[in-house]
Amino acid sequence: MAVKMSSSFRPGASRLRQGIVRIVESASSLAMPLVAESWHRQKHFPASRLRAVTHVPADVDPVSMYAGYRKAMPAVAVMCRAEELTTAEVARWVRRHGVTVTARSSSELALAVSAGIRSARLVMHGDGGQWAPIRWAVNASVRQFVVDSCEQIPVLEHYARRRQQVLVDVDTPDLGAAIAAVCASDRLDLVGLHCPLDRSPIHAAIAEMARIRRDAGVVTGRLIVAGALGSAPEALAAVIEDAVADACAEWSFPRPALALTPR
Repeated sequence: MAVKMSSSFRPGASRLRQGIVRIVESASSLAMPLVAESWHRQKHFPASRLRAVTHVPADVDPVSMYAGYRKAMPAVAVMCRAEELTTAEVARWVRRHGVTVTARSSSELALAVSAGIRSARLVMHGDGGQWAPIRWAVNASVRQFVVDSCEQIPVLEHYARRRQQVLVDVDTPDLGAAIAAVCASDRLDLVGLHCPLDRSPIHAAIAEMARIRRDAGVVTGRLIVAGALGSAPEALAAVIEDAVADACAEWSFPRPALALTPR
């Protein structure tokens, strides 16, 4: 797969700067000048310019909601969607508390970079059959990726400049083949799985992690659970904890590091 180099690409620039340059020059639809202006003026950036719709209810303050979930789930890493970084208040809180941010598109990645989120705190989700977001994320030094199709794996492997950490979504078509492809790669590390927020998918994910350990000899230590976040974090925490504890006991699998993200 050929890689077209930007005329502004400078070998001496940092990887993060290279990523930003490529995003700005390769995709005018990302509206980076508008994002930068918004952050300079500390004003709200119109959510209508983002491809996805926010998953935080309109009447809920995102900072209060995430703070409540972090308090109710001290053993779970509560993550934030990049599309929620449309106000300076949310971005400041995310940076201050070291919250990990997930991006699902090129525009969300651009928003996170503009909001000052460090690459170590970014997780990029594959976007169907689109290869450009993966390329931009690698150029921005993002190291953690969630893939949900077998087609994304060779693309990520092609652009990887160092070993990339990969989580495979349990809803990936031909899940076994996707996991095998990541395990066989010398540029990708299978570190965990990604699943919907419910007892059954959580149980199935940990069962799959046990199978990976048995068949491939790889212990996957991370599980990202994605779903709608409501106003009862304590109840949701109980559901997650019970599902994980039951599945780990049934499959004699060590408790993975858990993360919760809005979907």
